[in-house]
Amino acid sequence: MLSHKSPLRLILLLSAVMFLMTSLAACNFRPLHGKNPHGTTTHEDLSRIYVPEVETRISQLVRNNLLSDLSAQTAPGAASYELQFDVNESKTDALVQNSSEVTLVNYTLRVKYRLFDLRTKRIINNGESFSVISYDRGASEFGNVRAEQNVQKRAAKAVSTDLRTRIGAFFATN
Repeated sequence: MLSHKSPLRLILLLSAVMFLMTSLAACNFRPLHGKNPHGTTTHEDLSRIYVPEVETRISQLVRNNLLSDLSAQTAPGAASYELQFDVNESKTDALVQNSSEVTLVNYTLRVKYRLFDLRTKRIINNGESFSVISYDRGASEFGNVRAEQNVQKRAAKAVSTDLRTRIGAFFATN
């Protein structure tokens, strides 16, 4: 058995530390909010994104959350990038009673995005994000409308947070 002050234990401990340090150095680990290869921070890059006006209410909810999450530009003049996105929402009945009454609905919000470099007019990053949130339906029509509005706001926030993370990770590594 190894004692507390055993030289073998010290050598094993130092070997383990050296192995972990070498492994982390080899995997190109970089903090998301540190400087990227171009010398800017992810926050600086995110704040130079312009998010254009959109038409539908759910698109407006996503855009407003993106403006807040990204600290983005509201006018294209000061921006280096433009984020365009398409929104698709759907509802599916998740729980139907014997009386054919729907009591639980799954709301799905999908957003496909494209990030353009305004200097080159080329897509530099694209992808898709989605959120699925369930809500209860009851006898009150007003309550059902409010529940759906609430779930739309929650889904828009979840998708915009995911987009911020995806785009931030892109900027951190490129």
